Amino acid sequence: MHIRLARYIDADDIIKFINDNWKENHILARNRKLFLYEFRNGDALNFAIAKNNGYIIGVFGFLKYSNDIKPDIAGSIWTVLKSANIPMLGLRIREFAINNTPHRMFVSPGAGVRTQSIYELLRMNWHKMNHFFILNKNISNYKICRVANKSHKENILVYNRADDLFESNIVIKSIKDSNKVLNYNFNKNKKFYPFKDREYFIKRFIDYPFFSYDIYGAYLKDKVVGLCVCRSVEALGRKAYRIVDFYGDENLLIHFSKYLRNFIIENIYEYLDFVCYGFNDKNLLNSGFNRLKMDESDVVIPSHFSPFQRENVQIYAVSDKANNLRVRICKADGDQDRPNL
Repeated sequence: MHIRLARYIDADDIIKFINDNWKENHILARNRKLFLYEFRNGDALNFAIAKNNGYIIGVFGFLKYSNDIKPDIAGSIWTVLKSANIPMLGLRIREFAINNTPHRMFVSPGAGVRTQSIYELLRMNWHKMNHFFILNKNISNYKICRVANKSHKENILVYNRADDLFESNIVIKSIKDSNKVLNYNFNKNKKFYPFKDREYFIKRFIDYPFFSYDIYGAYLKDKVVGLCVCRSVEALGRKAYRIVDFYGDENLLIHFSKYLRNFIIENIYEYLDFVCYGFNDKNLLNSGFNRLKMDESDVVIPSHFSPFQRENVQIYAVSDKANNLRVRICKADGDQDRPNL
């Protein structure tokens, strides 16, 4: 058996292995363009592969958050050939990828529950991501989300803290000119991990060929001091609006939330939501968000839209332990906001 980092010429073999051993007709097995967009790095692929007798018996894919010499990285497809019967094969492939890919921190949203024991064995952090939402108060009957009774809806809507927004010089604008994004100082976020640079942002949201993202900027005297990325999703003839990434000081959330709350009302979205981890709950609650309670069924804010599932879904994340950095994870940081169909 031999483990090595993958090359571009391995792409078709990896795609076939994913289809045969991860999930038949998985989007990364059916859409070569998406696979290469996510993982190609020049003549290399961001994968470690194990081969035996010339055939792949295991893979570990990863994503890079920046072009730094030591970028933060995330895990992605991770599977082995069960019939290989090699102890700890999956862990050995992962460790090879980690040890042979210079990086600062590892962080991965969307970690499968079955990997929890492995990550705990590696003494890494295991996180339950939070799900916050703001309902459109002007909709009387929801179809995408579910609010069990009228009194509960009134309780959720009884007081939106964002109404008390103090006067400030911060102005929220929709950014249509991508050059405006280039004016934002991404390096201010290096105290957080994953740190995502300008090149990552352009590839992930501006040039992304599979989804259309809306970008909003927080302006202070014509200078962009924060960014919020959103995407519209549809199901059952209705729409919901999702914050999928955020850059800047958390105190800007109250400004973004007020702007976006008016946006969902004007454009008849059922709700605005934000799946995240590492943000101060107080900032989100003071911005008018409600926290979704996963162990209750009277309020349902779906996470999965392709295919659509009208149920609450707990999303997990994993990260390296760090004393001098703060983990801050958003939904789009891994593979939780990519095409599935």
